Amino acid sequence: MPELLQSCRLKRELKLLNMPVCQHCKIEIASVNHHISYFPEKIIKLCIRCHKVIHKLKLPMYDKYKQYKKGDSSFFYGKKFKKPNRKKRFWLDIPGYERCI
Repeated sequence: MPELLQSCRLKRELKLLNMPVCQHCKIEIASVNHHISYFPEKIIKLCIRCHKVIHKLKLPMYDKYKQYKKGDSSFFYGKKFKKPNRKKRFWLDIPGYERCI
């Protein structure tokens, strides 16, 4: 039984060691991929807090994390994330729905 507990503990510790750490603060577990540039593609791992700070604050010290031009992200993602055009449905178009007048 103790061997089983040790193996479970070892697995947990290895899992924690293999988790990516934020490349900005080096403290929290990274959960977001951040594009430094899109062309050529450079990505770093950041925690949510650092990612928000980098995008919200317009300080020169964060310029090294934003080396892309305006519009690069929309060109990069382009059609990959766009939903296909769908016909808008109104409440009168729903089958089985009859409006009482």
